[in-house]
Amino acid sequence: MTVNGIAPGSYTVSEDPATGWTTDAPKAADLTLPSHCTNSVTFANSVPPATATATKVTDPAGGEAGWTFTLTRPDSSTLTGVTGSKGVIDWNGADGATTALAQQGHYTITETAKPGFTQVDAVGCSFDVNFPADARHAFSCTITNRQDATLRHLLGCARELRLEVRDREHRRRLVTDQRQLPGSHEHRLRRNGDGRREPW
Repeated sequence: MTVNGIAPGSYTVSEDPATGWTTDAPKAADLTLPSHCTNSVTFANSVPPATATATKVTDPAGGEAGWTFTLTRPDSSTLTGVTGSKGVIDWNGADGATTALAQQGHYTITETAKPGFTQVDAVGCSFDVNFPADARHAFSCTITNRQDATLRHLLGCARELRLEVRDREHRRRLVTDQRQLPGSHEHRLRRNGDGRREPW
């Protein structure tokens, strides 16, 4: 912008903040005569980048560490990170390895699959960044994985077996067998005539 008809002298020029943009510092403008009949100042403004957070949730809890997430940016470049014990990755520009989301356009966050887990939910992992409206906006992605059932886990469900047996006088009584058994069903056994157990 140009301002005319200003009296000679020394001036300070400042700008008002604009939503979504950084504000530059005030500038000095010298209009003392005869040396400075005109002068100009320049303000450099930029749009602060957005940020993104990826969070891992596991069922059961406790497996949140060691997951690799990939952030794909509008120009197809990628940023990757590995979750720590809290299961969180921050792409906030805090260090050189995780530069902020400065590009305008579409972003996606994906994970590298782990054996023994199945992804069951992904929320907020695909989003668009539009400046200046999304300046400093914090996007959040949460991916949930459920641990697959294994034979070992199933065996662990049946550590106790309740048995109904008859003694030689055919009196019933219940005993508990603490052996680990393949399955979670309740098995009923009886003793035959020579004392051996057989299915009821």
